This record gives sequence, C-alpha cells and structure tokens, in this order.
Amino acid sequence: MPKFSVIGILLSATIFTASTAGAFSDISNIGVYDEERSGQVNILAADAKKVTAKSPSQAAKKGGGVARLSQPVILSPTQSWRNVPVPNAAYPSVNSVAVSSDGSFFVTGNQDGIARLWDISSGTVRHNMKNHHLSAIGATKFQSPVRAVAISPDGKTVATGSAPGVAVFNAQTGVEIRTYNLTSMTTTLAYSPNGQLIAAANAGQQLSPNHVGDIKILDANSGAVVQTIPNLIGGATSVSFSPDGTQLASAGVNGEVIVWDVATGQKRGNFDSHSQPGNSDYARSVAFSPDGQTLATGGGTNTPWQGKLKLWDVKTGSLKKVITDGQPINSIAFNSDGTQIAAANWDKSVRLYSMPNGILGATTKVFAGGWNTATPTDGHTGSVNSVVFGPTGKLLFSGGSDHVVKSWRY
Repeated sequence: MPKFSVIGILLSATIFTASTAGAFSDISNIGVYDEERSGQVNILAADAKKVTAKSPSQAAKKGGGVARLSQPVILSPTQSWRNVPVPNAAYPSVNSVAVSSDGSFFVTGNQDGIARLWDISSGTVRHNMKNHHLSAIGATKFQSPVRAVAISPDGKTVATGSAPGVAVFNAQTGVEIRTYNLTSMTTTLAYSPNGQLIAAANAGQQLSPNHVGDIKILDANSGAVVQTIPNLIGGATSVSFSPDGTQLASAGVNGEVIVWDVATGQKRGNFDSHSQPGNSDYARSVAFSPDGQTLATGGGTNTPWQGKLKLWDVKTGSLKKVITDGQPINSIAFNSDGTQIAAANWDKSVRLYSMPNGILGATTKVFAGGWNTATPTDGHTGSVNSVVFGPTGKLLFSGGSDHVVKSWRY
C-alpha cells in the first residue's frame, strides 16, 4: 500500500491525463472550458431505492460505529475548467481553489507558477497572475508553484502563496499590489473575516516533521507583519480563522492541530497530536464551522491507508466524532450554513457529509466492492487537492492533480 506523503501532494508535478473531448482552447487566456452533463443523480446498485440530494437521510444507516448511507447520491459535474500547459513550464496541476463571495469568479493556484482568475459564467480566464518568485535550476529559471490562494471577503484582492512568500493582486485588473517576502515556502493562506489580516503559514524549506516553520499574521493593507507564531515543528499545511476572527486554527505536518489567539499569538488549545500515545493520525486540512462551535480536521493514516474526518468541540476541546472513509483527505470545507462538509480525497473522489451527524450523503464515486474508475466526464482522474463551496446555488468546486477544476451541484 502506498504511503501518504505531504511532499507528494504539494511538491510533485506528476502528469495526469484528461480527456479533451468537447473542449475549446482559449490560448490567450491559457485555459480550456468544458460544459459537462448535469443530469439526474444515479445510484450504483440497480436495486437501490431512489435517493435525492435533498433527502439523503432516507437511505441512512449506521454500521461499524460510522454513520453513512447504504447508497449515497453520486454527484455529476456541472462544469469543468481545464488548465492548458504553458510551454517549458511545469504541468499545471491545481493545488488550491478559492471562490469569490459573490460567486462570479474563482481563482486557482497551480503547479506551473500561475494563479488563474476564472470567470464562472463564461468559463474563460480573466487574468493570469504570474508568481513573483523565480527559482533557478542551472541556467533555467521557472515560476515557483503556487501552493495556496485566497480571496478577500469583499472580492477585491487575491493573495497567492509560494516560495518564498505571498503576493497580493488586484482582482479587477490582475495587477500585483504588494509582496511579502517571508524567506520560506508558503503552503497555506487565509483572509480574516473582516479582510484586514492574512494568515500565511509555511513549512520551512522542506515539508518534513524535522523542519521548523511558522505562521505570520500579515496586515492586508500595509504589507506589515503584525504577528509571528514561531517554532512549529514541521510547519503548517492549513489555517482557518474563526468566524469572529479572534482565533486561528492550524494543521501541522507533524499531525498537530492547534488553535491560536490572533491578537497575542498564544496557544489556546491543542486539539490533536500525532505524537500522542496510540494516535497515528495526521491532519492535512482544518476548518471552523460557520457558527464557530465546531472545528473539523481532515487527514488520515498511512497504516492502514485511509482517510479520517474529525469533528471537535471548540469550547471544550473534546472530540465529538471520527469519520473513517476512503483514502486520506487533502482538503475540507464547510458550506455557508454549516449543514454540509466536503472532503477532497487522495483516491480522486469528492465526498459530501451531512452535519452534525456526519452521514455520507453524496460522493463522486461509491465504494461497493472496489473503487469505480472515474472518467474525465464524471470525475477527477487524479488526486483531489482542494475543495470549496460556492456562496450561492448549492455549488461545490474541486481542483485536482489532473489540472482540472470541476463544479458539482449538491
């Protein structure tokens, strides 16, 4: 069984192929847009009762201590946006996806060093925001891969994270406004709810538990570093502000999940630790629920090779639920009212769980005696690296190593 590797997720430029049928090329924008089928949901088993996305609990059952559906809804993509490789550049796998608060555009952070701002209605790329950092191998210079992207709450600016820092762009024009040179690889970004701060975390020079990283709280307007949370063993791969902006949660390479006080930089609580006796779990992604009462973490274990979604009580620090499902999780997100949580998995699937019970309500694939092979028209053909909900229209967006972003209606 292959070992799950943070390095493999964030640092590789492995090429995955995807069908180009039904797509048209927009070379000037370096993008391709597909309109894909979005018909009725299908249930895998022929004798399964019809279940709709509006009432997933009809087929719910509980077995083995894990609440899940006997036949979850199979989601079909409504649209697909495909990166086209730039000549002499790394293959454009999608590392991160962010959607604007008005639902008019989304941004992708890509392996080829370009952050692309896509118009959702037309399917075209409005701006190619090139990474301001260049790395050199021999006599060849190349754009450092964009590991993370975030959009300000008002939709006016876009922040991108790479090695060794953060760049902020004007979302209307695509012009770079400022940079933060942070001397290390920025692996994750988040705007505060009021848009005044940016949390930028890194993992030192390498994504390894043997390296020390930090989190910097940046002033989104002046470019100043207002707070530094130092000495994170292994660094962090995910950060999330609480809805009131007073707390920041981080998921670390070494498996630690910590909640910090934003004003002081002091630790408020340690919610999970890989080093605790009997705990072999690690966290790759962390998210606060919209009401701020639940902290969700997504990750998994290497032995056995599986994904784990954990739900924590923010006030008490107690573990409320563990959902073991599929292969390790790369990214998680809550929808706007906290009734759904999505997970992007290493096994090329996107899964949707109903809250607060954690029942699996929908998926892009169904486990039934073996994983179905996804095709470019019905699912990702590479690991899914990022997932985020749209603000309206019950849409879910996912980006993967197959250099594709897909939207799903749930």
